[in-house]
Amino acid sequence: MIDKVKLTNWRVHKELEIDFSKGSNIIVGKMGSGKTSILQAIAFGLFGTFSELKKRELKISDLINRTAKENFSEIELHVRDIKNNKFTITRRIEANKSSEAIVRDTSGKLVAGPNPSSANFYISDKFRLDEELFLRTVYSLQNEADILLRLSPAERKRQVDELMNLHRFETARKYCVSLRNKIGERKKNLMEVLESENKVEIRANIDQLVRDIDKIKGENIELSSELKVVLNNESQFKVELDSLRRLDSELNQLMNSRKSIEKELSGIKIKLAGKDVRLTESQITINLKEYELKKSVISSSKSELILKKNKLEKQLVDLEKITSIEENKIVELSKRISEINELRQKLSSMESKHKFTELSEKIAGSKAQDKKLDNDYRENVAEMNNLRKHIQELETVSDMCPVCRNHLTHTTKDSLISERKREIANRLMKNNEIQTVQKRLKKDLEEFESSYAKQKRILETLELEKNVHSERDRLNLNLGRNHNKIEQFNREKQIVDSEIKSSEDELSLINKEMQNLLGDKYAVELKDREIKLSSELETMITKINLISFKPEELNNSERKYNLTIRRAQEIKTSLSGSKILVKEKELRYKELKDRLKRLAEFEKEIKILSEKIEFLGKLKNAIVEAQEVLRDDLILAVNEVMASIWLEIYPYDSWTSLRLSTVGKDYTLQLKEADGDWTNVAGFASGGERMLASLAAKIAFARVLAPSLNMLILDEPTHNLDEIAVRNFIEIVHENVSEFIEQIFIITHDERLAESANKVVKLI
Repeated sequence: MIDKVKLTNWRVHKELEIDFSKGSNIIVGKMGSGKTSILQAIAFGLFGTFSELKKRELKISDLINRTAKENFSEIELHVRDIKNNKFTITRRIEANKSSEAIVRDTSGKLVAGPNPSSANFYISDKFRLDEELFLRTVYSLQNEADILLRLSPAERKRQVDELMNLHRFETARKYCVSLRNKIGERKKNLMEVLESENKVEIRANIDQLVRDIDKIKGENIELSSELKVVLNNESQFKVELDSLRRLDSELNQLMNSRKSIEKELSGIKIKLAGKDVRLTESQITINLKEYELKKSVISSSKSELILKKNKLEKQLVDLEKITSIEENKIVELSKRISEINELRQKLSSMESKHKFTELSEKIAGSKAQDKKLDNDYRENVAEMNNLRKHIQELETVSDMCPVCRNHLTHTTKDSLISERKREIANRLMKNNEIQTVQKRLKKDLEEFESSYAKQKRILETLELEKNVHSERDRLNLNLGRNHNKIEQFNREKQIVDSEIKSSEDELSLINKEMQNLLGDKYAVELKDREIKLSSELETMITKINLISFKPEELNNSERKYNLTIRRAQEIKTSLSGSKILVKEKELRYKELKDRLKRLAEFEKEIKILSEKIEFLGKLKNAIVEAQEVLRDDLILAVNEVMASIWLEIYPYDSWTSLRLSTVGKDYTLQLKEADGDWTNVAGFASGGERMLASLAAKIAFARVLAPSLNMLILDEPTHNLDEIAVRNFIEIVHENVSEFIEQIFIITHDERLAESANKVVKLI
């Protein structure tokens, strides 16, 4: 049962709260007032969807009120189950975010959510139905109350089967047939493969491969033995060859060294030709050290002079910068003195018009006058508001004065209103005059304040005149001192430049003398080198003569070694090829063995598939049989409920019972005549009787398929009924339907339905 629904920004409703009762709940309103959206909210609150949303006639974003400032929609549903346990469902939709669903018990404890699937599972478990069953049994869309009577036989059978979930049996049957066909196709393909393979030939090939592999492995054993002998010879030949190569290399090195020494000796003799070495090497070294010492002392003195020069240049640059800055300051101060003289003249001119003290007094007086005018203006505004309030009170009262509580005639009342209106007009004129005066005062005040500020700035500047003259005199004195220093630094710099030049000339002379000494030293070193090389050459010639080596021995050794290498490579190549061939044959052997294994597996699978095909055939027949049994049981249960309902809701004795008949592949709603014959509702019953028969069928299906919810929702059920049929429907809903359904919701624009309802909700 639904106790309450609270909507926020849902469809056309910004804020709406409705309490529902047991029995009939009628929602009345004109087109576009949001009647259907309330039922949609109930369905969405319970299961998170409704028919229009499932059919994609609406999008989730369409559920949010378009005029709302907040970009979200919320449903709060107060529900109780068949055991009268109460709980609250809250669903929230927010643009560009995931939806939320929360279920709480009476204490406020969270029992499901915020994930919508969690909430849906909880509600489905509570009421033992899902959203599809709810929409098929409980919820009737607009103009769909008698839809079973208006559908074609095929479509009616489909919808009734879906209503009773029998379509799932049909789906299962079709799946069995499809799966059986797929398995049969797989079996056929496997049998074709088996027929195309020759197992005898495969086994013969396997035996031949085993013989070939054994033969190749025997040949490889013989080649491996030969390879060991060849590799042993190769090792011996390698030792011999290496020894001969070392001797050859040693001889070549000695011959090359001899040539190099002879060449160097020849070059030395050429260089020493015509050289007269006067000093010894020790004397040359002593003279070089003396020159190095002199060079070091002069270089040190030169460095000091350069540092002194750099310091003087830096002092000159700094002093010139300071001088330039002070000259610029003197120019600026002179300009400032001229400006001060001009300001003195300007101040004299301004004081002739307004003295500084007079301006201060005028500013204070203007501000005081403006403040008084401002107070007068506010008093007038307050008094006018009181007068308007009095006028309003006088206009609303009939014959009593709101102030003195005395009798008030129309003439007196009009006179009082006119008097107050005149007073308001006078005060408005006074306020206009006040604003005019304030504007003039504001203009004068701005002029006075501007003159005051200018004179103040001039006076402050004149006070600085003495300081400006003093600063200019100080700067002129510093400028004379700086010019003297600059002349002194320039004289010192010239002396230092002259000393640096003398040091550089002395260093040049010392470097020349040292170059001459180094030439004599080089000649002495060449003579010593000549003696040493002559001794080395004699020793090397002796070593060459002692070496015993024949080049043809090296050639023979290399030939034997190369022959053994080639043979070893031939054997290795042959062995490598044999290994590859063995691997290929072993791979082919494995492939054939795998093929035999796969064929055996195919035979086994064919047997299993045959068993599955037989089982699926039996399962299909069982599904068809179960579908028919369940259909008969459900139709029997529905007909029992529907017959009892019909006796209560049909007010006449023309038709004594109602049933759903299964004729061939169609479901037909039939009425029983008084004589016992059954007649189809479609084509024979009146509009009102058709409506009652459809309502009874709807209630019966809801009672049988959704007993835990015990609810019915009808959207515009009387759209095609005449006045008499509508009256009958009203009476039946009010007096009889509540015996079978705990709660019924009806959407209508016909206010007659509200006459005898348990709860009426009128929408504007």
